[in-house]
Amino acid sequence: MNPIIIKEALRMAIESRLSANVRVEYSSQANMYYAYLWRDDVVKGAVTEKKTNWEKLKKSFETYCMDLRKAMNAGLDSDAHLTFMVLNDRNPEETLLTITDGVTHYDFMTEVFAK
Repeated sequence: MNPIIIKEALRMAIESRLSANVRVEYSSQANMYYAYLWRDDVVKGAVTEKKTNWEKLKKSFETYCMDLRKAMNAGLDSDAHLTFMVLNDRNPEETLLTITDGVTHYDFMTEVFAK
């Protein structure tokens, strides 16, 4: 299936499920869809609610990323991978969380809470 169609389907699915702003890009070289997500006050909420809230949020992103990848592989793009990158809403150049195929590879907030 055409990556442009898949990108739009992913964007719409993520926006409706997570109530987040989303930009989706595709890399044919990596065979990877990248979903850049940001929500208003995600950092403020995580810090205010402490680590427990961030862990719940992270787990929901991991689960949803894996569920979307399974759905993609079942009918849209059977070999593609999916990476969620949760961005700091106050500084979109800063990545807070990176999840590929449901597995977290980078978690800035957990590092902050560890300090």
